[in-house]
Amino acid sequence: MAPPTASASARPIPLVTPDAVTSGSSILRELWADPLSMLFSMSTVKQYEKELRTHVAIELALRKTIANVHNRASASETTLEQVYLKNTELERKAARAESLNAQLELKVILAEAAVKEAREEA
Repeated sequence: MAPPTASASARPIPLVTPDAVTSGSSILRELWADPLSMLFSMSTVKQYEKELRTHVAIELALRKTIANVHNRASASETTLEQVYLKNTELERKAARAESLNAQLELKVILAEAAVKEAREEA
């Protein structure tokens, strides 16, 4: 086999020169070294984009869920506070009713004593 001639081994002039590659980004250097890696890189980029969209959707769903839980907790806090205030009000009314009941019992006892005394005098 004859050694290749200059015309047979001549490569087409690349759009990106080796100088541009060495002074450029690492991605260009990688692509210059292995042009097939570009196909892998594009599929990887698309895969990453898909995963990123999925993660963004999950994050948005989680944020929405957290906001809903926070709103429910705030509503529950408000409801709990209302229940506490109502309970306090009912306790005050119960204490007032007990006080009135005690006063009425005292009046009944005094009235019974007055009736008994009036019967004894009569």
